[in-house]
Amino acid sequence: MIDRDMTVHKASVTLLVGAAFMVGLPFATASAAEATRTAVNAAASASQASAAVNCRDKSCSNKNPHATKCDRDARTLDKVTPGGGGPRIELRYSKKCKAAWARMEKAAGWPFRLEIRHGPFHNAHGSPNYRAYTKMTGVSETYRACVKQYSSDSWTCTGWH
Repeated sequence: MIDRDMTVHKASVTLLVGAAFMVGLPFATASAAEATRTAVNAAASASQASAAVNCRDKSCSNKNPHATKCDRDARTLDKVTPGGGGPRIELRYSKKCKAAWARMEKAAGWPFRLEIRHGPFHNAHGSPNYRAYTKMTGVSETYRACVKQYSSDSWTCTGWH
């Protein structure tokens, strides 16, 4: 009788442990799913942190908009085409960086620049293979984008910003 009672007791304990495991399994799965979501969110946060810009306003002056990641949120503030024809020049702006630069679509060797009022010019030349751009200036400065007119020493510029 003791053997039978022990067997029934062991079977009951086994059943209870199995039931507890089965009841806990969805929670374990939910915890694993939650852990996966947390890991994915952490990876996304790390990715966003690595996508963070590397300068702001005056600290962006004379820096490359692509290398600093300022080009990622950029928008065109103004644009102009040179008198007599030629490639369009764009004045680009990054809100995150609080910086601006000039950009030209593909155009072999065409001169353009970012002018800073009472400051230096950032000169660049178009490329036949990719968009070209000047170095940046912080938006606490007054600036404009200019493109050289064909066979002339004159420049066509956007408005001052």
